[in-house]
Amino acid sequence: MQSPFPKTIRSLWRVLPLGVRRWGLEQHALMTQRPLDPRRPVRRGDVTLIGLLGMKVGVGEAARQMVERFQSMGILINPINLSKTLKMDDFDYETVQSPDPYSGGMVILSLNPEHMSLVSLAYKRSQLLTRRVVGVWYWELETFPASWVKALRFVDEVWVASRFIADGLRPIAGDKPVHLVPLPLNIGAFLTVPSKDVVPALAGKTIVFFMYDVRSAHARKNPEAVIKAYRLAAEHNPACVLVMKIGSSSAWPESEARLRALAVGCASIHFLQERFSAEDMKNLMARVDIVISLHRSEGFGLLMAEAMASGKPVIATGYSANLDFMTPECAVLVDYTMIDVVDPQHIFDSHNAQWAEPNIDHAAEALRRLIASPEERQRLGKAARAHIADYLSEENWPKFLPPSFWDSLVDPPTRSQTKP
Repeated sequence: MQSPFPKTIRSLWRVLPLGVRRWGLEQHALMTQRPLDPRRPVRRGDVTLIGLLGMKVGVGEAARQMVERFQSMGILINPINLSKTLKMDDFDYETVQSPDPYSGGMVILSLNPEHMSLVSLAYKRSQLLTRRVVGVWYWELETFPASWVKALRFVDEVWVASRFIADGLRPIAGDKPVHLVPLPLNIGAFLTVPSKDVVPALAGKTIVFFMYDVRSAHARKNPEAVIKAYRLAAEHNPACVLVMKIGSSSAWPESEARLRALAVGCASIHFLQERFSAEDMKNLMARVDIVISLHRSEGFGLLMAEAMASGKPVIATGYSANLDFMTPECAVLVDYTMIDVVDPQHIFDSHNAQWAEPNIDHAAEALRRLIASPEERQRLGKAARAHIADYLSEENWPKFLPPSFWDSLVDPPTRSQTKP
């Protein structure tokens, strides 16, 4: 499908700050979207999911995982890749749609409110009117944008990936249901031992690992804190390396410049920027020894969940959504203080909010301890995989799906994954 936007418009759009882009999309959505009548009749049918299925950011992975889980449950689902329509794909994600989809059922918009108006580019509004419309929304602050309150008029209910988001959204959602439906990771697909070494130059080294996408907000991911903690813990340890994988650094080039400046003089800090296949990413995660995330806030915490699924010990800020699946028994939770949000990318700094500032000394102490003890790493990694596998298991995850989901299906599955 051809993009509805000329190439010159797309090029200009990409050079705008992310915060400006988000604001522009929010205003466009509020001006173009029409509220849904909650009294309209809806019919049973199948599931359509519209999302940024071809993007490597967390919202893209969340949409892909949901499609795969519904397919594994035997539920008829029609995925629509909006990122392909918008020419925003990071990779080619092929979707296979039913040749004769139902006109009723549920449509899941795995898109934050600012992208809602773009749905019309791939899906007719008339098709929404006979289905129950769900918004799958991600947010990383306790304070929500005012535009989200208005966007609630365009959905029948909202699914969120964590209690952190749900606790903030429910007080402003009015009569719109907000359901906790975590990201359905396929734990069994993650390797605990690599099938090949994708970083052979680091053979024999203890690898400390952190990864983030600049489009997800540099300040929120807080990679500087990772470098500072590593240098305190292991700068002079010849057996260790810190590997940082940066995605989409061109979205805000200052991100890489800041990190390289902090890494000057420490030869054991390595930056990975090449694109890895999904298989190579699983091998990379299986190869590393410790994963660290000194985030200021998370809406789910995909890196941490994937690390736990790979049986890795995780050191992470003890704040926000990752607490849904991380406990002191299966991870190291770093102390923090709350500070006012400062975001040079201007994605989060206009909401009069606070987020966490992790204690770097505490993180360095934990990192030093895990580097020195392979036995403790093994124990913690084993506990981590068991805990995340139980939380997101094929048996447990369907229980998060609300009754409205099961009631929307014309032919619910008859196996054990049925209405709880």
